[in-house]
Order: sequence, then structure tokens, then C-alpha cells
Amino acid sequence: MTNRPETSLFAFAFIDSTENALRTLEALSLYVKTLQQERRPESGRDMGKCAHEVASFLASGRLDRISDHADPDDVLERLGHLASHLSKWRPLHRQETAQYEGAQMALSWIAKRVVDVTPSAKVKPRVISMLLNSFSKRPRDGACGAAVSSLALRLSADRLTEVIGNMDAQNVANSLNALSKWSHDEACGDAVLRLARRIASDDDRLRGDLNAQNVANSLNALSKWPHDKACAEAAVKLATRIANDDDRLRRDLNAQNVANSLNALSKWSHDEACAGAVVKLATRIANDDDGLRRDMDAQNVANSLNALSKWPDDEACTRAAVTLAGRIANDDDRLRSRLNPQQVANCLNALNKWPDDKACAKAAIKLARRIASDDDRLHGDLNAQNVANSLNALSKWPDDKACAEAAVKLARRIANNNDRLCTDLNAQNVANSLNALSKWPHDKICAAAVVKLARRIANEDDGLCVSGRLSPRNVELFASDGRA
Repeated sequence: MTNRPETSLFAFAFIDSTENALRTLEALSLYVKTLQQERRPESGRDMGKCAHEVASFLASGRLDRISDHADPDDVLERLGHLASHLSKWRPLHRQETAQYEGAQMALSWIAKRVVDVTPSAKVKPRVISMLLNSFSKRPRDGACGAAVSSLALRLSADRLTEVIGNMDAQNVANSLNALSKWSHDEACGDAVLRLARRIASDDDRLRGDLNAQNVANSLNALSKWPHDKACAEAAVKLATRIANDDDRLRRDLNAQNVANSLNALSKWSHDEACAGAVVKLATRIANDDDGLRRDMDAQNVANSLNALSKWPDDEACTRAAVTLAGRIANDDDRLRSRLNPQQVANCLNALNKWPDDKACAKAAIKLARRIASDDDRLHGDLNAQNVANSLNALSKWPDDKACAEAAVKLARRIANNNDRLCTDLNAQNVANSLNALSKWPHDKICAAAVVKLARRIANEDDGLCVSGRLSPRNVELFASDGRA
């Protein structure tokens, strides 16, 4: 059993000042692990203090040169264990968040050390996966991002080809999930492609060893690179497992797993295997024999609806969408109020694929009321794509008062000379917005928005018409109302 720190900030009783850096790091890792295991609900303040003490010890500089004259693979493994323990350090209560900054600072310290270590070709695959997974808990931290990019660059090198080849299912899934947090990083993208090729290969054993959580996380990660051939092939292989395996895999997917899988598979909506997997998952939602819909939070509902809308003519997808629409329409305001602006727009855009369904119409109207209310933060936070999609959706129910009021609110944003939204609309957005606004030809604000959009077309200073997405026929459609 390790001892807790004494009164002095750096006087950890379990650390021998004569020990080398690696042994010290190992002792510190065991200390953090023990704190986690002994954790009690009432110990938040003490835990926060301990976290700061760990961070302060690391910041003292005593272990900064840990990699000097040491086996780099051994260094990475010790750092990996400490990072893994620290990444699991979470506050039990929201008010304790600030007290856990120490654990996050300590994780950043580890990340800075990792960048300076060059692993050998024999480094343990789980060590790389463990480090990636730990740093992914802090995707906005610059040091963690740099460490992940450094590890990804090393994984992409031919020298470490065997490391990826020797990863087991859990390592592959965790690495993919971690790397996807930095989808704009070139090195992370290259590493993901190598991992995707392993899944896409004929290694049925690897895919068979992926559990439900692994499959969902891997699909979610691969969907960040939907146009890459290797990622698409890997996704199709995983989709085939969902579609063709017995019900065990699908039943092991929880609400978030189902939503994430649907959202990922929708990136390859033209693939037969992906469509087959979506239909199987949609059937689970529609049947709801295990409370799946009830367990979905606002983000899960929005992501699922958005995905299902890619297959509006499929019976199972339609039934699933209608049941989810029922949750939006019939739940109390908690679910609707937890939808952020992007999710509100996505839900509306999805629901309008089934405009004649009563549940979908009711859900859309409830969301329209949120936009139509005086909550300027909601419609003010909608970006150009969100506004265009929302207008297009609302126009499917032009005679409803709430939909009309919401459309006017959005039209005001387009017409407002102080809002850059109008110039941010691309050709397709402009065409969709004009088409939608034409459903309320007698409203002055909608008319003003149409005039503003028409001026953009007339100026042709940004290639709207030249793009081919906005044809003269689009313009004639609105000019016929005598407004443009």
C-alpha cells in the first residue's frame, strides 16, 4: 500500500531520492493508481490536492531528462502507465472540476516527454495504443496533440509496420478512436490509413475479436476520412459484421454505440453493406424491446435521425425515425432544450424527409417553436448551412404558425446587413433558401431576405451562378413572385 504525501509538497514518502528516474516514475504511477482505487465520494478535495502535488512534482524538473541513457521503449511504457492512470482521473461532482486541473497538467507534462522519445521497432503495440488513448482525453491540449502527432508519424513509418501488424483488436480500436480526435492532422490521417488497411484485410480474426464498443468506435473514427479508399473498405467490412452476425453484436451496442454507428455508416450511404447494417440497427430502434430509445440523449437522437434520413424510403429507417420523432414531440422540454443549434438544424433537416408523417410534423413544429422564441442565442448560433437547411425543412409545413414564425426569424438573419451569414451561403444554400422563402411570399422580412439573396446573384462577384449550382431557373422561380 502506498502512502499519501506528507506536509512537504515534494516529500512523497514512497519516493526514494536515490532511485533513478524510471523507478521514481513507476512509484508515482502506482501512487496515482492507488488513489483511484481508494477513491471515495467525499474525498474530492483531497484528490484534487493530490493531483496538484503530482503535477508540481513533475514540474519540479526532477524527471525532465528521464529518457537520457534509458531504453526508449521502457521509458514509453512507464510514461504510458502513468498517463493511463491520470487520464481516468475525473471529478465526481461538477464543482470539483477545477481541483482536477493538476491531473491534466501532469498529463501535459507526459506528452512533452513522449515527443522526445524515439521508440524501437520492437516497442509493445499496447504501449503506443495506451499513450494515444490517454492523450485523446485532452484533444484541445497542445502538448497532447503534439504527442499524438509524433506517435502517429512514427506509426506511419515503415520501420514500425510490425507494431500496427501486432496490435490486437482492442489496440486497433483504441488507436483509431484516439487518432480521429485530430482528423485534420496529416500524420494522424496517415496512421489511420494503415490501421484501416488491417481491418479491411482478410484478417477475419481481428474483425471478429472487435467487441460492440470497438466496432462502434472504429466506425466513428473511420467516418472522419469518408473519401479515403482504405477507410471506406474497412467501414464496409465492419458494416458487414453488423448486418450479418447474429443478434449478439447488435444487442451489445448501447444507445450511444447505435447512434455513433448510424452516424458513421451514413457517410457511405450508397454502399449496400452499410445500408444493410443501418436497416438492422434501425429495426432495433423501431422495435425498442430493450429501452434503447429511452437511453438515447439529445445528441444520440439528433445523430440517429440525421443518419436515418439518408434512407428515407426504407421501411425500417422510416419506422425508426418516426419513433425518434415521437420522443422529440412528446418528451418534456428537457430533450429539446438540450439540442444545440447544430442538432436542432440536423433534426429539422432529417424530419422534413417525412413531411406527411404526423409524428415528424409534430416534432418539427416543436423545434420550430424553439427557433421562433426569443432565444436569440439559438438562431444566432446557426451557421449558414444550418440556416439554409432549417429554412428548407420549415418550408415543408408552410401553413403552420410556428414554422412560419421560425422562418421569419431566420429570414431576418439573412436580411440583416450586419450579419455576414448572407455572404457565407454557398450556391446550394442560396438556392434552397430562396426556394424555402418563396413559401411565405407575403411576409415583408422574407421578401427582404429574398431581395438580399437576389442581389448576391445579380452581382455575380462570388461565382454563384458560374458554379452551376444556382441556375437561371432558380432565379426565375423567385422573380415570378414579384419580389426579387
